[in-house]
Amino acid sequence: MSGIRPLAFRALALLVLSLLTGACAGEQREDDTSIVRELERLAFVPAGQFALATPQGNLLLGVREALLVDRFEVRREDWLARAAELGPAPAELADFIAGWDSSERDRPMTFVTQREAQHFAQLRGMRLLTAAEWIYVSAGPQRYPYPWGSTPQRGVANTLELELGRLSPCGAFEAGRTALGIYDLHGNAFEWAADLLATADRRPDDERVSVLGGSFRTYSRPLLIGESEPFGRAIPPLQRADDLGWRCCAEAAAYLRERAPSIRLEPEVRQRLLAIGRRWGRRALPLLSELSTAVDAAPALRVLAEGAAQ
Repeated sequence: MSGIRPLAFRALALLVLSLLTGACAGEQREDDTSIVRELERLAFVPAGQFALATPQGNLLLGVREALLVDRFEVRREDWLARAAELGPAPAELADFIAGWDSSERDRPMTFVTQREAQHFAQLRGMRLLTAAEWIYVSAGPQRYPYPWGSTPQRGVANTLELELGRLSPCGAFEAGRTALGIYDLHGNAFEWAADLLATADRRPDDERVSVLGGSFRTYSRPLLIGESEPFGRAIPPLQRADDLGWRCCAEAAAYLRERAPSIRLEPEVRQRLLAIGRRWGRRALPLLSELSTAVDAAPALRVLAEGAAQ
């Protein structure tokens, strides 16, 4: 028996080691998948700006450096997926969540304060758009009055004219997206901004922040009226509303440098990265080329650049 025990022990040790290795590999594959899934949810927005003439002088609206922006508003299922990280919800938010229809987890997450939205964004390594960035993302460098273009249209956004009377699934209005593929910037749910746009009614030491884009309870109208009056309102950051949500963004270069090295180029992952690069298009190619040709650049960056060049 003394000769059998060491053999049995070694066999058991090998079994445990194989199980642990398999678990770690599974965790790594899941991590790879989650990073790619996040990239698939993001649109590439190049740097740019335009100026508005206001009584206070020219107001610059724009993106200082290229951003990755959520294509869709944060969904209820996204919130639930991070419930453990977010911690216990305040009683009023917990009651709101308890009243959901389980079949509607694809709706925008709403009834969240700006502070809670910021916390969620930070858990993703992201942030909220500033009001100036949000308007630029919606209007584009062409300064369109609507995310989809220059003319009003019915049935392309969940606003009061539609008479739906409730939130719709994120991304349901294909014709209402921007040229960069960003959905629901008009209607469905208002969206928290990180700050307050400098408008005519801004007060000294104003603690309010902008919420932009309207909701299913507001009539459609152009994004900007009288130059700097945005399609939105200014409210306290701790306010809650069942038609108020948000989306996240991050500086593209820093976000990609941090996450790309964790992606292993298995065949399926490679195809997905190529598709992401193609969707981002040639507007992303200068940045992706710069990142992918740097010393020790992650292979995933070269694949994204290859897709953007196609």
